[in-house]
Amino acid sequence: MAGGQDYLLYAASRSVALPFAAVFAMVTRSRGGVAAMAVAMTLIQLFDAFIGFRLHDPGKAYGPLILSAVNFGLLLWMKRPTATQA
Repeated sequence: MAGGQDYLLYAASRSVALPFAAVFAMVTRSRGGVAAMAVAMTLIQLFDAFIGFRLHDPGKAYGPLILSAVNFGLLLWMKRPTATQA
């Protein structure tokens, strides 16, 4: 199982890089950057849910599916027009 460690390193790099990118987008107050991170996280959670369904593991399927729905809902909420934009 020496090759399995390679997959762990790829997963770890994703888990470290995305939060740094999200914090950078928030610190620079970039709405587009935060929106891009929300889209990326929604897709990642959907792919994680797909893997969970393929593994027949409800915990690995429904948790990420719920998180992706929450991420998508927050993205729509963030992109809604405000009173000053209308």
